[in-house]
Amino acid sequence: MKKEDASGSDYRELAEEISRITGLPMKVERHFRYLVLLNKATDPLTTAANHYYGKLTDGAMFYRGIETKRHDTPPYI
Repeated sequence: MKKEDASGSDYRELAEEISRITGLPMKVERHFRYLVLLNKATDPLTTAANHYYGKLTDGAMFYRGIETKRHDTPPYI
């Protein structure tokens, strides 16, 4: 199901309802405008749950499990 113009409180209410029905704890930590799930290096057909990036609804970028800046490159390159 999709709700046009859903707000943060709509997502929190949905998480609460899912928790109540399933008995599993659930909460909303971030609200993404879009999310890109990356594949595992060892198996290109499988996505890695801890390697992703996306744009939050406030416009900030969020990265998890990937390097956005190499630390082993000299400053002059």
